Amino acid sequence: MLSRIVECVPNFSEARRPEVIEDILKSIRDIPGVYILDRHSDIDHNRTVITFVGNPNAVIEAAFQAISTASKLIDLNLHRGEHPRIGATDVVPLIPIRNISMQECVELARILGERVGTELGIPVYLYEDAATRQERKDLENIRRGQYERLKEEIGIDPDRKPDFGPSKLGPAGATVIGARQFLVAFNVFLNTDDIRVAHKIAKAIRHSSGGWRYLKSKGFMVEGRAQVSMNFTNYRLTPLARVVETIRREAERYGTSIHHSELVGLIPQQALADAAAWYLQLEEIHPQQIFEHHLHEIIATISSETPPAEQNLLEQIASGYPPSGSDTAAALTAATACALSARAARISLDKAPNGNEQWLEAALKKAEELHTCFFQTAHHPPPQLSITHFIKMINDLLALFKTIQTNAEFGYEPILADIACATSLASAAFSSIITSLQRLLNQTTDQQQAQEIRQKIQDSQQQIEGFRNDVQSALLERGNISLY
Repeated sequence: MLSRIVECVPNFSEARRPEVIEDILKSIRDIPGVYILDRHSDIDHNRTVITFVGNPNAVIEAAFQAISTASKLIDLNLHRGEHPRIGATDVVPLIPIRNISMQECVELARILGERVGTELGIPVYLYEDAATRQERKDLENIRRGQYERLKEEIGIDPDRKPDFGPSKLGPAGATVIGARQFLVAFNVFLNTDDIRVAHKIAKAIRHSSGGWRYLKSKGFMVEGRAQVSMNFTNYRLTPLARVVETIRREAERYGTSIHHSELVGLIPQQALADAAAWYLQLEEIHPQQIFEHHLHEIIATISSETPPAEQNLLEQIASGYPPSGSDTAAALTAATACALSARAARISLDKAPNGNEQWLEAALKKAEELHTCFFQTAHHPPPQLSITHFIKMINDLLALFKTIQTNAEFGYEPILADIACATSLASAAFSSIITSLQRLLNQTTDQQQAQEIRQKIQDSQQQIEGFRNDVQSALLERGNISLY
């Protein structure tokens, strides 16, 4: 069972060539730890929406591979479709589902964006919660004028400068990447071929024109019918059923009616339960009243009682998976050092209270937090870590050395050997991470960035040497133990 789950819903500017969509799907399926839940293609929009979930690192790798595949197969200069777009992979939202915060998804979006901009040469704009500018929180502002206008302005208008990648558009266009809450995409088809009616209704119901608060809408012509296309950014505060009834009343004003509706992608069960309660005029409905809710709880209980048998991580490295064995080994080594530091702090708090509990409690909390980060990286590694990811690992190691120093100075004396071992392991992890980071720096074309990061490496080495000296002094004074 996945402990941390991220959802990704990339939108691709293609629906009329099934072989292209299949190649994109394959690039996602090929990443271990990722599960495709849905695929929706619209011929008139010439757009495909894919929904997949998985552990954070696997999702980011799958998204990168899908963007890479789409960039080779989709030419925006030739693309025609009803839906606005600026890229072959137009937008890539990340949604926190379980045991992961929105802020962590923001960081994942930035890591993915930097890699797409650097390795694929595709301009990347960050949006929603990951936006670096207030005006870029809304996708519509970034997509203003679509691919054609962005192609003219990106190199001359400072406001169109991307967050990552070049200020120049190629055939793959640009990609918008961000983090947001769950969004419901829902369309209503009308019994008319007059697109002006769809435009009027969309304007009446969307928030930007004075309509429903958490609703975005636009009118299209799809399959010969006028369509009101909608995105519900908060389905609890703007319920689907009430919006549908608003559309029904507005349609009657123009002498038409609703033909049918369409769901794009997936929808939370609660959204359907809310719609059912509204139409059935139920005062309230609880999840416990839904049969499948109880069934899901039973299945989850059975699954937790029977944990999956995972192949030993060291055996995986020896067998050739993951692709970067050194990076995985470095993360695993760092995770082991974190575990030893947490163990030392916990034993010290239990066995020998000495007035330094607040320092040891802080060290324990931080060591456990870092252990989770490194453990996840070790067990769910992407094929290639980005420069940003390595910098984060270095910063995390500096924080780990601080917990080790606290344990060496205030910890229970019988566990000082654990502290010495944790110091050696953390040092080894740092050396391995620096080696991998230098490899990436040798490949980058941004020499200014490379010089700044090399200075960061040098500063970090000096900080760690200082930590090691302080730990060595404490170990010699308190337990006559030397570091080697």
